[in-house]
Amino acid sequence: AVGGYNRHDDVVPVCRDGEWYFADINGNKKYVPNNNYTFLGTYRDGYAPVCLDSKYGYIDLMYKEYKMEYDFASSFAYGVAAVCKDGKWALINNSFENITDFEYDSIEVNEYGTCEFGEVITAVKDGQTVYLDLEGNVTEKTDVYFSGVTVTEKDGLFGFATQEKQVIDEIFEEATP
Repeated sequence: AVGGYNRHDDVVPVCRDGEWYFADINGNKKYVPNNNYTFLGTYRDGYAPVCLDSKYGYIDLMYKEYKMEYDFASSFAYGVAAVCKDGKWALINNSFENITDFEYDSIEVNEYGTCEFGEVITAVKDGQTVYLDLEGNVTEKTDVYFSGVTVTEKDGLFGFATQEKQVIDEIFEEATP
């Protein structure tokens, strides 16, 4: 298994033959933990999520452990991560302080292991989908920008735009970010 690459620190989480460690861009072992983690996530904002003995928490590159108390922990992005405890979800900051209470039924985590999609977080509370900003406030903003581009819709057709202008007119029957 290979996780997301952190260009700044030249580390990528790798699992080979059941052993999790951080490798460099060439695949060489760079940081090898002392514990036998069953999961090692993408290192961002100074921390990576890990799983040990069915509990998730975070480590830094010196393998100091933080908050090994969650049922699930996502990677950080923009200083925010999603965590689950006792079946409820919350957002935390990279000081491990709660941004929200554990009040959500779920928080969506993307294929990169983070909970934000273009700085918008999708959560479910009491069966209803809500959108949160990076401070944990409910927001109406649902435009999701990947690499600065979002999907637009007009008359049942889809195109793409940046925040400044339309890039590709609405000519497609389907589109995804």
